[in-house]
Amino acid sequence: MFLARYNRIYWDSPGLLTLMGSLVIAYTVVAKFLTVASRSWSPFWGYLMPAAAVTMMAAILFDSGVAIVLAIACALITGIVTAGNFSLVAFALLGAFLPVLIVTRFSTRHELRRAGMYTAFWVALVAFGASAITGLNQGLLANTGAGLLNGAVCTIITLGTLPFLETTFRVTTNTWLLELASPDQKLLKELSLKAPGTYSHSIMVANLAEAAANEIGSDQMLARVSAYYHDVGKMLRPQFFIENQPEGASLHSNIRPNLSAIIITSHVRDGVEMLEENHIPPDLVDIVRQHHGTSLVRYFYEKAIEEADGEPVDENRFRYHFEKPRRRTSGILMLADSVEAAARAQQKPSAALIGQTVERVVNSKLEDGQLDECDLTFSDIVKIKKVFARMLIAAYHPRVDYPAPLAIEKRNGRKNTI
Repeated sequence: MFLARYNRIYWDSPGLLTLMGSLVIAYTVVAKFLTVASRSWSPFWGYLMPAAAVTMMAAILFDSGVAIVLAIACALITGIVTAGNFSLVAFALLGAFLPVLIVTRFSTRHELRRAGMYTAFWVALVAFGASAITGLNQGLLANTGAGLLNGAVCTIITLGTLPFLETTFRVTTNTWLLELASPDQKLLKELSLKAPGTYSHSIMVANLAEAAANEIGSDQMLARVSAYYHDVGKMLRPQFFIENQPEGASLHSNIRPNLSAIIITSHVRDGVEMLEENHIPPDLVDIVRQHHGTSLVRYFYEKAIEEADGEPVDENRFRYHFEKPRRRTSGILMLADSVEAAARAQQKPSAALIGQTVERVVNSKLEDGQLDECDLTFSDIVKIKKVFARMLIAAYHPRVDYPAPLAIEKRNGRKNTI
C-alpha cells in the first residue's frame, strides 16, 4: 500500500519489488534461526537480529521512506517468529531506525564505514535498554555485547553485498554514481581524448545541472553524472559537432541539411548503445535517451528551407525521435544542455545578452512541448532560469584585454631585455 501510493516507480518495477522481497525473506529466515538459537542456548542470540542491515541496504538502494517501512516490517516479523517477545521486537524496531537517518546522509563507502561504527554503538545502546526494561539484568552485558557485534556485522554485510545488489538489480545508488563520475572511467577518458570540445561542454552542463537540481530539491549527483555522459555518442563522429571543429571549418558545408540533421540526431542513439554496452545504470541511460526529446534541429531546418526555394520542407525529418523528458533530472539536463550551447555560441556575451538567451531557450522548449511529460513545475522553471543565468554570466562574462608585453615596456620607458 505504501509503495502503490507514494513510490510508484518501485511498485511498477518487478526487479525492485523482488529485491525488497528478498531482503524481507532473508531477514525472516535469519530471525527464525536466531530465535531457535536463543531458546536452545542463550538469549544472547536474539540480539543478533539483523534488522539494521535490512534498513541500511534499503536506505542506500531505495530511500529513507522505504527503509522505515521495512524497519516496521522487520519488527512485526520479529514479533511473529519470537511469539511476541517484546524485548526483541523493540530491539529490532529501534535498532533499525537510526541507521536509516545516518546512512541517507552519506555517499562514499568510506562514509558508510563511519556510519557503520555509529550503528554498532546505537544497536548496543538499544540492546542495553531493551534488556534493562524487560528485567533481563542477568544477561545485560552479554546482550549489550551482542548488540555491538550486531551493528558491526550488519555494516560488513551491507558493504559486502551492496556492489552485488547494485549490479544484479540495476539500482542506481550514490556510491555507484560517484564511481562513474571519476575521470578515469573508460567512456569519460575516451570522450576527453576523442572529443575534447564535447568533454568541456559536458563539464559545464554538469555544473549547471547540479546547481539547478540543488535549487529545486532534485537529485544532484544523478544530474551531474548524467550530464557527464549525455554526449558520449559524439565520440563516433566528433568532427561533425561544432565544439570539436577548428574555427571556420565545418564538414556540414559540403552535405545536404537533412543528412546533417541525421548525423546530429544520431549521437543520442549511439550514446545510449555505448552506455548499455558499458553496463551503465538504467536510470542514467533513460535520462540520456530523453535529453533531446523530440526537439527540432533548427539550424539545419532553416537552412533546408532556404535551399528549398519555396518547396515544402518536412519538419519531422529535422527532429530528434526519442522520448520526451519524464523525470525532473531529464528536464534539467535538456535545459542545461541547450542554454550552455546557446551561451557558448555568443560572440560577445554580456550579462543582459546571456539572461535573454536563457529566457529564450527555456521558453522555446516549453512552447515546443518538450517538457509536457516532465514533472517540473513552473516554479521550478523560474528557479532554474535564475540559476542558469547566474552561472553562465559568471562563466562567460567579457574579459579585460591585457596589453602586450612590448607595449607595457614602452609605456614604462624601459627596454625589453628578454
